[in-house]
Amino acid sequence: MLLDLDDPRICIGLCPTPLLAPEAPYETGGGFRNHVIFPCGMILEDDGEIKLYYGAADTVICLATAHVNDLLALCM
Repeated sequence: MLLDLDDPRICIGLCPTPLLAPEAPYETGGGFRNHVIFPCGMILEDDGEIKLYYGAADTVICLATAHVNDLLALCM
């Protein structure tokens, strides 16, 4: 979801599908809460790479990467 910088009540873009979904074995089983992932933090690198840290099954912290332009395109 992209929100307006001046008024975050205004949505200016929305990805029609989830960016992350539990698929890997460490996301879907063997944990406290299976089939659950949740974002924990994000870093935007100078080259446009986004590092998204997320929890999986309430047992591990994971890292997903993408380029900021690709994520913006998904929301437009």
